[in-house]
Amino acid sequence: MLLQSSPTNNTTYQCLIADCGGTKTDWCLLSLNGEAFRFKTEGFNVSLRPVEEFYQFILENLSPFLSQLQSLQEVHFYGAGCTESIIPKVEQVFQKLFLSAHSHIYSDLLGAARALCGNKRGIAVILGTGSNSCLFDGEKIIRSISPLGYILGDEGSGAVLGRRLLSDIFKGLLPSDVTKLFHSEYALSQAELIQHVYRESSANHYMASFVPFLGKHKEHPAIQQLLQEEFNRFFDRNILPYSCSEEPISFVGGVANAFREIIISIAEEKGLITQNFLASPIDGLVLYHSKLL
Repeated sequence: MLLQSSPTNNTTYQCLIADCGGTKTDWCLLSLNGEAFRFKTEGFNVSLRPVEEFYQFILENLSPFLSQLQSLQEVHFYGAGCTESIIPKVEQVFQKLFLSAHSHIYSDLLGAARALCGNKRGIAVILGTGSNSCLFDGEKIIRSISPLGYILGDEGSGAVLGRRLLSDIFKGLLPSDVTKLFHSEYALSQAELIQHVYRESSANHYMASFVPFLGKHKEHPAIQQLLQEEFNRFFDRNILPYSCSEEPISFVGGVANAFREIIISIAEEKGLITQNFLASPIDGLVLYHSKLL
């Protein structure tokens, strides 16, 4: 496969692959002769915004390439919020834009499973702004433990890690040196924190934005303890209930990639097998669908 740095005017693309999360979308255009062009845009959760906005989202992001997509044959769209009831509405958007293409809409969790496991059995995990997991049989998801969102669940996610950090900082539960480092980097008051979390939209994304601080200081004993406690909760509540200790566990997402060593260590302590780690599903999805072209 030849990866292009930019699309050429004489290239006609037959396949569109997208991994669309709430924060960002990774796109890939594939031609029959093996050329691939990838790009990123903002994200879109189809369960949280009107379908009319989704139509504009697709149109705006693909408008530079519309002339090269007139012969598009396949669309494979993996999206946050793509539940069974919403998938038909998403299909209609693509059918309206690309009359000759077969549109296939899937959940982001199936995208993670295909990217991580290919056609093999295993447990696939998303650890990004949110968290999710499933038991995959190589073709379909056969069991999934509901993540329940960052208020009731999402253990191990960026939102929950950020929430724990913010709570510990403002309750005075972390050592003074960590607290000083935090305030010197963010200069955040309690009033500002309350405003962002309780009175503005996207509190989960806001709280997840503090994960880089944890990554930067993950060698500090107090931060290590925080991370170990939170990832232990993730395994106890989202992986052990599958009762499949023999199944390899693979991870995708920025949080999984940033804290890979800690995650592997905790898994080993619990007698679990870790396998693949990916920052984003798109590479695995391109490989998966390229084999089917």
